[in-house]
Amino acid sequence: MVTANHCGTGISWKTPAGAAVGTSGSGNSGVDAMIITGQNYAGTIYTGTYTAATSKPVYAVYDPQVGDTVCVSGAYSGSFCGAKVQYANYYIGGVGPGFTAWDPNYLALAGPGDSGGPRYQTTGSGVLVTGIIRGGIQEDTANCRGASGRLICFWKIFAIYPNSIMAALNLQIIAS
Repeated sequence: MVTANHCGTGISWKTPAGAAVGTSGSGNSGVDAMIITGQNYAGTIYTGTYTAATSKPVYAVYDPQVGDTVCVSGAYSGSFCGAKVQYANYYIGGVGPGFTAWDPNYLALAGPGDSGGPRYQTTGSGVLVTGIIRGGIQEDTANCRGASGRLICFWKIFAIYPNSIMAALNLQIIAS
């Protein structure tokens, strides 16, 4: 499993409900990604609310371009679709390449605790992974959705391309 490197290495991760996810190992700061191991992982991603156990199979990866529509799934925010890609092949603070996407209704897409969650496009009964959440664009804040207790979330977020992550960490996609 892959998540954001800035979340920390050598940590035993759990879901917001307390279920074991695995332990984070080494990562790559240039694409802000690291590997989590220690559990059996399926070629799926979670969809729905932050408390849902719904998922969809991963078919492939895709590096989205300007104008594409994507979904986002964060551990604390849940899953939302309809975000529009604004900038492609983008770097923030030397991290990338990736893309920014924004919610046309200025509703929060992600916030604290959502880093490393997948960005995706729905295709048939499955998904194309389009990246992982790196973080929010600081000046584009909104009221948080999902789990309570977070003060600030973002309607525009930055995500890293999946093909860049796979190349940097020498990974292959596990498709369903």
